[in-house]
Amino acid sequence: QKEEILQAALLEDRLEVTGKITCKGQVFRCVDSYESCEGGILVTSRLQCISGRGELPRFAKVFRLDESFDFVEYTGRMGESYCDMKEHVPIGTVNCTVADMTEPNIRPQESGNRMDCSWVKVSDGETAFSFTAVDKPFELGIKPYSDWELCFMKHREDEVRTGTYVAISAFQMGVGTGSCGPATLPQYCYDARETHTLKFIIS
Repeated sequence: QKEEILQAALLEDRLEVTGKITCKGQVFRCVDSYESCEGGILVTSRLQCISGRGELPRFAKVFRLDESFDFVEYTGRMGESYCDMKEHVPIGTVNCTVADMTEPNIRPQESGNRMDCSWVKVSDGETAFSFTAVDKPFELGIKPYSDWELCFMKHREDEVRTGTYVAISAFQMGVGTGSCGPATLPQYCYDARETHTLKFIIS
């Protein structure tokens, strides 16, 4: 995967950053705008396919904080959940640590997604960053390492903490049962050729 910043422009009411993402032969244009609002900074991210086809596994903005930001509070599904596997998990408010936000798989892999989140706060005990949904709930993932680092992990002992990585997602495709049955159903997949939008407030 390759990411490039093509342009950063300070407009009358916002900062707008245009980027290009190339991944496995697909090319995307991503325009992020940052605008001051009453609650903090309104982030609007739009992803548009330039070339390619298929399905997107996820569309998210990821923020890295120092590993001292270990305390998590959020309102959403109270455990690991995905768009095709969430009804077993009620919605409520959770207080936990970053370690509680991923699953202890023998082979490290994508895990710990939280559906239907309206708000999350990540704190080091003194300073806190909050992310609030706009228009519709977001999906939340918090890991002690980056997704890129996760790609190279083979076993639990490879899980070395390098920070606190907060992913605010517009969506993540369903898990299906591809390892032992049918793959993800079409209604839980996201077409790469469509334009996707994510909005939230940082404070």
